[in-house]
Amino acid sequence: MLAVGAAFAYHAGDLPRPPSWMQRHALEWLWRLGFEPRLLWRRYLPASPAFPAMPGAQKAGMWRAAPLPPAIERPASFSI
Repeated sequence: MLAVGAAFAYHAGDLPRPPSWMQRHALEWLWRLGFEPRLLWRRYLPASPAFPAMPGAQKAGMWRAAPLPPAIERPASFSI
């Protein structure tokens, strides 16, 4: 199983990308929740009881979302 979230919707232009400040602060989930609240609230809230506390903890500096690791650079001659 592979989860891609909203990647296809972003690339197809069906869903606008969040502002860069939201991306930097790991708030893309909030952007999506604003666009699709009826669909996403069922995923976010019951799936993780700790989820509602995370934005508050992040704002208070008690928790920080882990940044993604840097992309691996491959030589130009690399092919799959």
